[in-house]
Amino acid sequence: MPYVNVPHHSQLHDPGGDKDASGAGNSEGLRIYYQLFGRGETKVLLIAGLACTLHVWKPQIVGLCGADVPNGSQDSKNLNGEFQEEKSSKVDQDVECGTDDDGNRQTGVQVCAFDNRGVGRSSVPTSKSEYTTTIMATDAKALLDHLGWKKVHICGHSMGGMIACKLAVMVPGRVASLALISVTGGGYECLPKMNYTSLSIAFRFIRAKSLQERALVDLDTHYTKDYLNAVVGKVERKTVLHKEYTNNLVISGMQPKYGFNGHAHACWMHCTSASEIKCIRSSRFPIVVVHGKGDVIAQIRHGRNLASRLSPLCQMVELPGGHLVTHENNIEANQVLVNLIQAGNYNIRHFESGNPLADMEISKFVFW
Repeated sequence: MPYVNVPHHSQLHDPGGDKDASGAGNSEGLRIYYQLFGRGETKVLLIAGLACTLHVWKPQIVGLCGADVPNGSQDSKNLNGEFQEEKSSKVDQDVECGTDDDGNRQTGVQVCAFDNRGVGRSSVPTSKSEYTTTIMATDAKALLDHLGWKKVHICGHSMGGMIACKLAVMVPGRVASLALISVTGGGYECLPKMNYTSLSIAFRFIRAKSLQERALVDLDTHYTKDYLNAVVGKVERKTVLHKEYTNNLVISGMQPKYGFNGHAHACWMHCTSASEIKCIRSSRFPIVVVHGKGDVIAQIRHGRNLASRLSPLCQMVELPGGHLVTHENNIEANQVLVNLIQAGNYNIRHFESGNPLADMEISKFVFW
């Protein structure tokens, strides 16, 4: 399986440190699990959110690469363990129009998605000190170095968006574009709006013991009620998604408590400082903040505030949907991403005011 080794936080400050993946005894440090999809000159890094594995990016991987079959798969099985034939996607074809730094035409898209430390098949440190968005951005940077990617489009969802901001500050010269989805500024902004819905979700999350119970809570966290209650064929969409979510949990397992507590700690401690915002803005790559209008986890006003701080290089795009708007509104969300990738490939610095990326053709971008 594809892994990249990264040091413990303690090893960064004490090279002689000796701990294993659980926090007790291995000089090799931690392992970050990743998968590559598609092939091409355009590179896209997808960073998942709290408690999510790389499976959360399936709609975007399919949209960008045509299939979610990992590169090197011996049996052509996709992320759900099903056999799938890879095919070219419209998004992949659309992105085949950028140019590299030497003016050569870029072709194709390659996507990397990975499990953050603390979840899935990656190592799970037991100490909260091993979990900050800066440390996790260092993991992502190590992955980019391992892959040899010099220029990359970075896309983060929720906590992954916080990590993406830290990564963009670490390697601004390697960022082609930055997409921040369902993200807040961390700290108290991580708190959902206090109402019956959010309190009910929190209570059920704490009580969830089985994979099936956890999957039901995740569904209500990620999607709007209208979307879940809609009938697909002759079955409610919630029933179909519950089976898919449970299957994903079977594959990756329930997140260990150390991992969840670590992720929650990272979100609570996260802050994008004024100097970091200045660094991102001065790097002049195109940015988009995408948010679901029905998000019950990350309040949309915090997404708007972040977009305002990153303006004028940032577009705010609000789409119908919940916290996982990338699934609930995947066609529109994917179109936003491909337009942003095109902008990054063309080195477009500014967007025409008032035109949401979801509605814009490449000709409507303003070149520098």
